[in-house]
Amino acid sequence: MPSFCNVLFFSTSKKLRREFLTNTDEETEKEIFLFFVRDLNFNLNNKSKKRLWTDLCFSLLFLHKNLSDWPILLLLVDFFLSVCLSVCLLCADIRLKRERQKKTESSSIVYVVMPQLLTPRHRLRRKSSFLKRQRRRQFFLLMLVAIGIWNFLPGFLHVFTGMYKAHGRRYFGGYIKRPTPCKAEQLAPEYLLDKPKILPNLDDPDLSNLPGQRVHHPKVGIIVICDGNVHSICASSVANKQAYADRHGYDMIYDEKIVDSSRPASWSKLLAMRKYLPKYDFLLYLDVDTVIVNFDVQLEDIVDYEYDQILAADRNGLNCGVWMIRNTEWSLWFLDEMWSQSQLVGAAPWQMLFHFEQRAFHYLYQTNIWRQKVGGEQFEKANTVRARTKVVNACVFNSQLAFYEDGDFLIHLAGLKGVYKCLTFRRYYKNALNSLEKYGSLSVEADELPPSLRECFFGNT
Repeated sequence: MPSFCNVLFFSTSKKLRREFLTNTDEETEKEIFLFFVRDLNFNLNNKSKKRLWTDLCFSLLFLHKNLSDWPILLLLVDFFLSVCLSVCLLCADIRLKRERQKKTESSSIVYVVMPQLLTPRHRLRRKSSFLKRQRRRQFFLLMLVAIGIWNFLPGFLHVFTGMYKAHGRRYFGGYIKRPTPCKAEQLAPEYLLDKPKILPNLDDPDLSNLPGQRVHHPKVGIIVICDGNVHSICASSVANKQAYADRHGYDMIYDEKIVDSSRPASWSKLLAMRKYLPKYDFLLYLDVDTVIVNFDVQLEDIVDYEYDQILAADRNGLNCGVWMIRNTEWSLWFLDEMWSQSQLVGAAPWQMLFHFEQRAFHYLYQTNIWRQKVGGEQFEKANTVRARTKVVNACVFNSQLAFYEDGDFLIHLAGLKGVYKCLTFRRYYKNALNSLEKYGSLSVEADELPPSLRECFFGNT
């Protein structure tokens, strides 16, 4: 992360820069650092301000490099020391200016009486020193502005984009019509469905073993996975799903060891679903940034035994953040097929639509937006995937923030990032806790406080 001390250090000492960058082992770094500490004391005693700047910058750079494993502490230390260094240097300039003013006042009489004593060289030196001080002040101010922009601009961008996704998308992104009342039996609006339903030049859909046999008392599991990037809201999100599972007698599944570090964490939902699906009649996967707010909704009212899986659609097509899947032979094959699309893991964002495992789903489903924007070779069994997937309105069980209304099953903070996502999650999680009070006390696993403001502002969100 660039910082004030980096910029000032690299602009003051080329020789020191070469020595520091070419010697990376700890012993050499220690020797160099001790050398500059001794040199710093020497320059303090001799008032060599130019060398003093260089040594201070090196000390800050040394701290900056060795605190890289502590990002929050690094940010605070870096910003605090940068401001302190800037203030010290400005104070030094002010003190030097006053001393020179005293000298100028003492020599002004000489200048009035005998102006010939001030040679053109003397006048030029005074002018050049004044210009140097002026440029130095401008440089310090620019550095302070750059530090503020670098450290706080991402947070402002997250807040701005989050507010648009939370409120502006309803009015400028195209409102999604929702049925009244919103029932699981109704499919998504026609303009959100992929057409034609059967793609030409591909294999005919295989609907064997459909519709499935209805289970009157199904065994249901709810899956949530977390990684280090969402640590601030993970515990509260898991507790929210645990409270819902306790109310309806479902199993809550949270397996933190199943995350595969070789891929982005979102891909690991496929591993979790594949591992636990054989033990249940059907599973509901929920992203960690979802909050269940209506605890009266039952999953038995949403599952449809005429399909193998159910997802919701929005303006961007199918969304895998909330995913209901039945325990069938085809479902297990489909999860394995999605995981095997390794060619979509490392593709650059500008080369591919969507992120992570959603790429694989859109490819296997051959959605309209995928065929239009990405193209390429089509998946031969896409018609089977389409025929076995039910696409419902988002208000059924995947209401995003811009289209959420009271009474919906849950709210999905899809697309929100950083502090704004954590604060929004905190707000709706508090509302969910209040609505749970009428059902009595919570279990130990479900009794979790909302994320604190400290966690939202300084934690991984």
